[in-house]
Amino acid sequence: MRAEDDDAGGGEFVGARLDAGLRAARFASPPSADEFAAAVEPRNAPAVFRGVVKDWTASSRWDPRRGGLDYLREKVGPDVDVEAMMSSTGHVLVPFSKFMNSCKSYLRCPNASSDSPKAQEILKEPASSEEGCSSSLESLTLWPPSSSPYLYPMPVYGEASNHSSVSIEEPDYSRYTRARYMKEYSERVILNCGDALFIPEGWYHQVDSDDLTIAINFWWKSRIMNEMQNKMVQENSVSCSKGTTVCQPTDEESGGPEQLKQKQVNSDSSDKKDSPLQTLEPSTLQALYELISLVHNSAEMVSQNEITEPTSQDAYCKQSNGSKKIAADDSSLLEKDPIAKIILPLKPLELQSMLLAMARTFPRTLEALVLNMLGPIGAEILTRKFDEMDQQATKEQQSEFYKTFYSVFDDQYAAMDALLNGKEMFSFQVFQSVLRQYIGVHADRPK
Repeated sequence: MRAEDDDAGGGEFVGARLDAGLRAARFASPPSADEFAAAVEPRNAPAVFRGVVKDWTASSRWDPRRGGLDYLREKVGPDVDVEAMMSSTGHVLVPFSKFMNSCKSYLRCPNASSDSPKAQEILKEPASSEEGCSSSLESLTLWPPSSSPYLYPMPVYGEASNHSSVSIEEPDYSRYTRARYMKEYSERVILNCGDALFIPEGWYHQVDSDDLTIAINFWWKSRIMNEMQNKMVQENSVSCSKGTTVCQPTDEESGGPEQLKQKQVNSDSSDKKDSPLQTLEPSTLQALYELISLVHNSAEMVSQNEITEPTSQDAYCKQSNGSKKIAADDSSLLEKDPIAKIILPLKPLELQSMLLAMARTFPRTLEALVLNMLGPIGAEILTRKFDEMDQQATKEQQSEFYKTFYSVFDDQYAAMDALLNGKEMFSFQVFQSVLRQYIGVHADRPK
């Protein structure tokens, strides 16, 4: 492994206030795994590896100028869906072939799109990463974690806490006064085809690329993050496992499980392959009984009280005043969320099977569950289970599951918003609890 001298030319830039020890190192040859672990990663500073992937077959076959998009479209086939940002509103699932055709159309007429042609984004890496540029050119601006005061990160309890509040293209210095110094703490590096960049965890980066760039990201967690997350998971499991009594509706009150049992009996007389319920394990089926009972009982309570606005899942467990005050005692969080208590013990693939059966057999019940009853801790646990499912499934299986799950909702974005808002509320509750217990400060959530 041989290091090159820093090159400020060719569009590269180093801010005057960036500490020399945080500047990106350049290497003309790739390090071994031992060299990387011993000399590169411990610095917690970026590193550029010139030409380390230029000999990859993908560097030539994927090149859009040499028919790379047609090659990828034929290689992947017509039946695979991918997440693509087709507009500024967010990611959508589209057939890969359609996405490739869209890229080709853009290359022919780049000004036809209403969105910016450049992929510009500023975010903080949640884990270590190495990015290899397979085609075209990328300019990356990097900021160390110590520059956070100048970047105004979004609230720590939100889903976008790794993003800056400042518009990098048009910063509002009257609102973000310290942002005028952010360039002085940054470094800009240029990646050409075949180069790779190591971005340590905790660093911010903004990407400015050519009109069409194919880049590959490899992600891994550092030893410190692995140890921290394992400890957090263990503590969370212990906290969530403390037994509490939760008021549960009976079968007679809801009729939900009886309806489900009737469907199961009816399905016994038909082909079992056609019944999603027949594939569930007894414990998973029992969890499904309980969820349906909760939804139906809550719907009856809403009807009886003539409530027109959606209620949280713990409405039937509270007094008739309908108060939605966040519990001050952290140990009561799980007690207030019976849905979370039901889904927490389920293994990821068991939960996946249950949700698929629910989507195919009781779609409206699933819709009501997610949109009207899922509380903050339930949303957090459910999305964590989704992450665990993704780790145990292929891309095709993931795509099929989410397609079936979100097909239940008339508005898929409403379901996504419900999950996102629930996770953000859970994060805020944790944030609020830490401030209260260790600093004695009460924080209200910004509107």
